Parts: sequence; structure tokens; C-alpha cells
Amino acid sequence: MIASVNCNGLTKTSNPSTRSQFIQYLRTIKAHIITMQETHASPNNNTETILHQQFMAHQSFWTPHCGIVSLSSDLHITQLNLFHTDRVICVCVEHLQNDLPPFFILTIYAPSHSPTQRRHFYEQLLQSALFDPQQHYLDRLVITGDFNYSYQ
Repeated sequence: MIASVNCNGLTKTSNPSTRSQFIQYLRTIKAHIITMQETHASPNNNTETILHQQFMAHQSFWTPHCGIVSLSSDLHITQLNLFHTDRVICVCVEHLQNDLPPFFILTIYAPSHSPTQRRHFYEQLLQSALFDPQQHYLDRLVITGDFNYSYQ
């Protein structure tokens, strides 16, 4: 199972026990992979390591805007660097016993403050190597995230 959640500043909470309780709750849903948006993770203040440990993750990838955590020892995830922004993480997911074919997960956190920035982000994303029609994974791509869609 794959879960996706906007953490609304997971690392910004002034009470670390609140973050710990939230992570414990996320672990209770028994997801194999959790994608997150609005994480505010940073290698500068060690939050990526702290989050990895609190999730008891087998693997994790983080940016200030996104995170992907594997909680399953049966899965191996590899980050793909096909779109260079901290608003996107794309991974290949492989089952170690080959019980299912590899698939791909893309999680995004689109800009929220400006419709112009959001439109530009999506235009760049769609023109990137991620969505090149020649890519072999497009039929096995799961897209998660906070798209910050607005009716305006």
C-alpha cells in the first residue's frame, strides 16, 4: 500500500512529541511506502536523519518540500534524477523477491502562492525527461503529491 500525506511542516513543530506521535500514527496505517509533501526536511539541521530514524525507515529520500519513505524490507527504492528541483522526488520501486514488476512513484509539491509559478512549474515538469514519451515507465508510474490546485 502507498500512502500520501501533506505534513504541513513536519519538522517545524515546536513540540517534538507531536511529530513523534504523528509519525507513529502514520506507521499504524501499515503502508509499505509513504510519500509526503511540505516536509521542511533539511540536511543542514539533521532533520532528514531524524525523520528516517523516527519512521524506522528501510530507505528514505528527502527534500525541503517532499519525502518518500519505504517501511518495507521487501522493497528497494532508487531515486531517479530526471527533474532537478526540490519540489519533486521520483523513485523506482523494486520487490526484492521479484513478486511484482518494478514500478515508479513521483511525488510533487507544487507552488501554492502564485498561479503563475504553479503553471510554470507544471509546464517545466511536463517538458522534463520525466514525461518523455520514450520513457519505459510511464505505464507504471504512480503520481502522488500536493498539486495545490485552485479554482481561480
